[in-house]
Amino acid sequence: MPSPFPWEEMEMSARITEILERFLHGSEWLVSDYDSDIDIAGPKQYLITTGAKKTKLTIRVKGPAAATVALNKTVVLGTGGSVSAGTAIDSAARDQASTLTPLVVIAKDYILGSSGQSAGAAIVTEYHRANDETVIKFKLKASTIYGLIFTTIADNNSASFTFEIDE
Repeated sequence: MPSPFPWEEMEMSARITEILERFLHGSEWLVSDYDSDIDIAGPKQYLITTGAKKTKLTIRVKGPAAATVALNKTVVLGTGGSVSAGTAIDSAARDQASTLTPLVVIAKDYILGSSGQSAGAAIVTEYHRANDETVIKFKLKASTIYGLIFTTIADNNSASFTFEIDE
């Protein structure tokens, strides 16, 4: 008697297997961060630097207050002032047996500097509703610097940020 599931009888290509595994197991890499003191005058900022190949990125933001979430491309840190590339956040491989390192680097709390800087051009700006998850998905260009800026409507707010990376 034939199987009621026709796909069981088909040979799967390597690409179909890859897609199915990604669907079942999630992205290759996770980077997550939580901040319990985000102020209107000091938005939470993340610098996303891609490596030598394009990257699929899903950003998930959860927080109890209304805010805007903007993803900008071609950020330039500039010089002068207290310029800083921020603090790199460790990534976690979904495959804990993996010895690879992602090409994408995500750093928190970057500072543009006082001259020659650019916050980049907005790709997307979303309104984050209180207690709802905001999801942003993009395929990012290789060797490019992006910035994620989370601006709350009041002081003393919190939010969690998860970056799902597929290279």
